[in-house]
Amino acid sequence: MTDATARTRASRIRALLFDVDGVLTDGGLLYGTGGMEMKRFNVQDGVAVQQVQQAGLLTGVITGRDDEAVRRRSTELKLDFTAFGCADKLEAYRTFKHRFTLRDDEIAFVGDDVPDLPVLRRCGLACAPADAHATVRSQAVLVTRRPGGSGALREVADFILASQTKRESPAASDSEPTRADAPYPTPLPNEPSRDVRIAPHVVLSNDRPFVLLAGMNVLESRDLAFRVAETLVRATEALGIAFVFKASFDKANRSSIDSYRGPGLEQGLELLQQIKQHFDVPILTDIHEHTQAEAVAEVVDVLQIPAFLCRQTDLLAAACRTGRPLHIKKMQMMAPHEMGNVLKKCEALGNDQLMICERGTSFGYGNLVVDPLAFPQLKTFGYPVTFDVTHALQMPGALGASTGGRGSYVESLALAGMSQGIAGLFLECHPNPAQARCDGPCALPLDQVQPVLQHLKALDDLVKHFAKEQRLWLS
Repeated sequence: MTDATARTRASRIRALLFDVDGVLTDGGLLYGTGGMEMKRFNVQDGVAVQQVQQAGLLTGVITGRDDEAVRRRSTELKLDFTAFGCADKLEAYRTFKHRFTLRDDEIAFVGDDVPDLPVLRRCGLACAPADAHATVRSQAVLVTRRPGGSGALREVADFILASQTKRESPAASDSEPTRADAPYPTPLPNEPSRDVRIAPHVVLSNDRPFVLLAGMNVLESRDLAFRVAETLVRATEALGIAFVFKASFDKANRSSIDSYRGPGLEQGLELLQQIKQHFDVPILTDIHEHTQAEAVAEVVDVLQIPAFLCRQTDLLAAACRTGRPLHIKKMQMMAPHEMGNVLKKCEALGNDQLMICERGTSFGYGNLVVDPLAFPQLKTFGYPVTFDVTHALQMPGALGASTGGRGSYVESLALAGMSQGIAGLFLECHPNPAQARCDGPCALPLDQVQPVLQHLKALDDLVKHFAKEQRLWLS
């Protein structure tokens, strides 16, 4: 990993977490008379903790040990967070992140051994002492020159503070915005994303082969829904693509009062349940009111937050409480960096099983555009990014009482999105788009699904292969 990349990550850090044995200490144990356990702590590391606290950073320990020496030292250091005797350090890390409403890229962690790997792979700045386990050193962005217990934590703290001082100094302010002022987060090269598991065989990650989230816009009839689902299941099975079926039971944001909305909650969920059982596929559907969340979560595997509603706190809170993964569409009027506030809401509400969906941005009246820079900007949050190519092709209000679209460009725009190395593609199709009861002008004809998916998979495989090779080279 290049020094420039490490400094870029360090400039974002708002919290410094660390292990104890092998980091604050050299990993050795001393036993006094009567079996009293003693540890040797480094004074420089203590000063480092004070310095980062004075700079406004949070501090804490996540350790598998729980003894009097560790607790006493943690009290002396006045840490903001302590987790002792952790069998699952990642769970403690998540607790810390939610308690203080932080993103992964805002947290640094210093670990030295294999139990620290889950946290090191998740946090924004993974650090290891010089004498850490070889596997840990290979995963670290920053490896110190000093061993654990001998000033390694001081070295990490100095690096973080120097990186942040450089970004926030008056000399740099004219040419480089500070973290608080910068509207566009700096993308990191081939930044790995977390995994969001929807089903045992369906995992979304920007580093994995893409998942298809596809179906029909709104449920029209049982026969039509089964026909669409069967076609998609056959195509994805033939191509080896993980698949989630999507359809809406109610379209609450139609242009006209006379527009078809769907079968409603009760009948819609019953039909989605039948599709799930018959085809053995995960289901995604959207909710528009907080009162729908609990009932919908009993049937579907993913709750979708519509673009117009992605900032509705009550809706997000109800969806988060279900524990289901959330597929959150970016509002047409929002810039990519503004989605950070939406994600922070969900994290604070206890749900970090999140996917961000790009679906185009308003460009004057009756038109949407897709900015390719949106994808790397959204990926800086560390969550899986998907692309709703169908709705990005909308022409809002173009037909007066309904939305127009440019469905003939589905493959072209989908290929552009897939070139950015994303986790999933959101796609709607219909046997006869001209007769579809909602968003037909944007839908892909059902008989074109398999050849289009074949082209998309070939590009995705190539892009992910190149990204993997680059990550190996950088490491």
